[in-house]
Amino acid sequence: MNPYIYFLLFNIILLDGVFANNKDQNKYNGCNDVLEWKDCKFYKSIGYCVQRAEKLLELCPRTCNLCDSLKVKENTCSDKDGPIDCNYLKNQGACFTHEALMIERCSKTCSLCDAKSKCDILKCPKNKVCVVDKTTNEAKCECPTFCLYKNEYKKLGVVCATNGITYKDYCDLLYSNCQDEHNATVAFYGTCPADEPCEDSEQEKKSGFCDTWKNMGLCENDKNTMKTYCSRTCKLCPEKKALSPQHISFDGQCWDKTAKSLSSSNKECNVCKDRFPELCVKFIQDCNSSFKNAQRFMKINCPAICGYCLSDHTKIGIKIFSHSGKKLTKTYSKLLNT
Repeated sequence: MNPYIYFLLFNIILLDGVFANNKDQNKYNGCNDVLEWKDCKFYKSIGYCVQRAEKLLELCPRTCNLCDSLKVKENTCSDKDGPIDCNYLKNQGACFTHEALMIERCSKTCSLCDAKSKCDILKCPKNKVCVVDKTTNEAKCECPTFCLYKNEYKKLGVVCATNGITYKDYCDLLYSNCQDEHNATVAFYGTCPADEPCEDSEQEKKSGFCDTWKNMGLCENDKNTMKTYCSRTCKLCPEKKALSPQHISFDGQCWDKTAKSLSSSNKECNVCKDRFPELCVKFIQDCNSSFKNAQRFMKINCPAICGYCLSDHTKIGIKIFSHSGKKLTKTYSKLLNT
């Protein structure tokens, strides 16, 4: 064979090999296993690549030869909101400040399609939302720091919750509910009794009688009187304890005073919710009004926005506006959980 022809054939064979390798590389470009190779190989060996293809598509797409399916899934990523609204929100920085919300509304515009698939796998517990760490690119569950009507609740001041703990405002209580996985509500606006300064009365401080009365045994024999005059000396300061929620009165009536509650489940009581939602928002400052009648009106007609209602899920919302001026509000109890 002519050496020149041999040389050409040899180069063609080499080039075919290079193109084949490049083709394989392109096939796997952007398609990598989330789990370790040995784990993916194990799942493949027991048939999970076929039996649980949807799950393995997220965890081991390369080992299971599902890269083509992954690309199809990526191409289906779309925005729920229109391009005008999504682009406007992106320009306002919402892709970063409200990532959990934008994963749902504008995942394509915000380039959060990958985050959405990661969050689908993670499945956060109630009250928490899924966010993807920008550094590690790992999804994790966090308590949302945003709170609907945050400024209004801040003006209302501290709240005493039904768990006997004082919080700086209602939003702080909601965040604590998520962090500690409890479901406390507002008992009343103000400082809990156990958090109030506990001191002997000024008169007894000056006279020094508290020590004398303590030695006489009055701290044990006349506790009611000593609570008034010598609470600190007699160690009769209020203890932190759970308080009755305000949506059920101490005499056993329902929150709206309509019926007696015959069981702890309160099945005979009406649902605790705002009767006039829009009006309640406008008068939210009256949740802690100095006028008792206004405060009573809010407690009966707007118990939810004032934080008195018990619920199975803490709902925390955020409020942003679209390009058209339309309010976009999302209320969370669970995000991406099915």
